[in-house]
Amino acid sequence: SIGAIAGTALEKAFLYIGKEITERKLSKAENKKVGNVYALASENISKKLIAGKTLREDDFFVESKTDRSSAEEILERTLFAAQREAEEKKIPYYARMFANIAFSKDVSRSIANQTIKIAEQLTYRQLLILNAIATFQISGVPLKKTAYGSVAGLTNVAIASEVFELYRMSLLSSSSVIFDNAGINPSALSITGY
Repeated sequence: SIGAIAGTALEKAFLYIGKEITERKLSKAENKKVGNVYALASENISKKLIAGKTLREDDFFVESKTDRSSAEEILERTLFAAQREAEEKKIPYYARMFANIAFSKDVSRSIANQTIKIAEQLTYRQLLILNAIATFQISGVPLKKTAYGSVAGLTNVAIASEVFELYRMSLLSSSSVIFDNAGINPSALSITGY
């Protein structure tokens, strides 16, 4: 459902990419994932518009003589990322990401493409880790003030590994250098980069 985006430049992008996607042969599962992102992105955008937010007013929705609009490219890339996504819990995040990009004029076409690429690389648990650290960062609730020193148990090792990977990807920064999983100091972590 196009809903509140009817009559906007974004509606054209949704209709064009929707038509393109329906002409491709997708499996039943791929069709479901793509359809969910398409519907959720439209719903998120409609909610923002109803709440009084304004779509970006730069050239994001404008086609050039030689190229389609950034909105069409980014929507297609988002839908294809969802099509290939194995962790279905990530699907709503792709939709929110596209909806947020549609309102954020400081997110260029190249940054949007890079952000989608990063989102494809992250696990669902890494998204939860980023969310938890951002929540603690905003709330000011103190976290453990020292590095773990050692990490035991399969789940704890897996979580520490994912935190360390986020640090290596420069999505998390730390006021103290992290050399391995055991060197993570939760209170020193903060969100960085894209």
